[in-house]
Amino acid sequence: MGLIALVLLLGLAALPPSTRAQTTSDVVWENYDVTIDVRRDGTMHVTERQVVQFNGRYSNGFANIPLSNVEGLQNVSVAVAEGATGDPQPLEYLTPRRYDGDPGTFMYQEQSGELVIDYGFSPTSSVADDTTRLIVLEYDVIGGIRVYPNLDPANQQVWWYAITSAVTDIAPVNAATVTVNLPEEVAMEQIVAFPENPAISGTSYTWSMNDLGECDEFEVSLQFPPITQAQVPSWQRLDDQVRQEREETEEQRAFAGTALLASGLGLLFVGGTFALVSWFAKGRDPEIGVVAEYITEPPDDLHPGAAGTLIDETAQTRDVVATVLDLANRGVIRMGTVDAGNTAQQYEFELLAHNVPLENYEQGLLAVIFGAGAQP
Repeated sequence: MGLIALVLLLGLAALPPSTRAQTTSDVVWENYDVTIDVRRDGTMHVTERQVVQFNGRYSNGFANIPLSNVEGLQNVSVAVAEGATGDPQPLEYLTPRRYDGDPGTFMYQEQSGELVIDYGFSPTSSVADDTTRLIVLEYDVIGGIRVYPNLDPANQQVWWYAITSAVTDIAPVNAATVTVNLPEEVAMEQIVAFPENPAISGTSYTWSMNDLGECDEFEVSLQFPPITQAQVPSWQRLDDQVRQEREETEEQRAFAGTALLASGLGLLFVGGTFALVSWFAKGRDPEIGVVAEYITEPPDDLHPGAAGTLIDETAQTRDVVATVLDLANRGVIRMGTVDAGNTAQQYEFELLAHNVPLENYEQGLLAVIFGAGAQP
């Protein structure tokens, strides 16, 4: 998974919370363009150009960039222009302690496995020619390319989540592009692109999407020969392992999905009568009676989340919660409540020093919460 860049646009500090840009009536991304320049040394330079139209008075924004699948971000900058075609002016960097949201300034710091960027710009207004801002975020990515020297053929890969549902749940994106620029031209037969058939011009590969609405996402990946000096990043092995286990889990859940689909079709045609589905594929589950034998002790040492998943062959929210609680019970993490004023109760997680053996899925969950390679 690539980086997930998200800009949430906030109203002036003096305005009540109801005026924040939380609905499509407040904010629209007219354009959301991401350019990834793959460098010969294995680093990448990312430029995000976002043309944002506001309905109201706004002067601050922030971006949260997860650090789980990178080894670091450097040379962070923010520039803002008034209007969609204006000349973006660089904002002044201030330390987090000095930053107070003044227009023309920005700050960034690492928090909970993310790089959090806060910035201020000249307030928008309801005047027709003063409702749009061009926001340009730039940063260098260290250790963000996947490297597979032992595959046939050996290759390197860029994966990028340009727009996630976290963005489109806030407001629509009218037009978006993602462009990957390689350091040299590569023969088409050596390229694997997702989605397929990007627009190609020399060393550039561009994907386009329009009218992204709620829950829509925009992810791309590009596989190419080893044309950079990138080395296998520290996070790749765990991420590949998590993905492989997820794929195996999906295969195991295929039967359940087939049964649900068949049941749904049965409801369409026989009105409330459940379809009976027989699974004859190799490795099918044994037939289970209607009434299970009651036992007072757990059958083995499975942890709660894994046991819950095996019962119904579905990983649900309750299974994730059970795993988190089990990790806390075993002394891996500490959980506590945080005073959030009048908002809903919030929870804080702390990674503890421990010698507890962890399953792969538990390591993956900790990586999601705290970031890959996080230390107590």
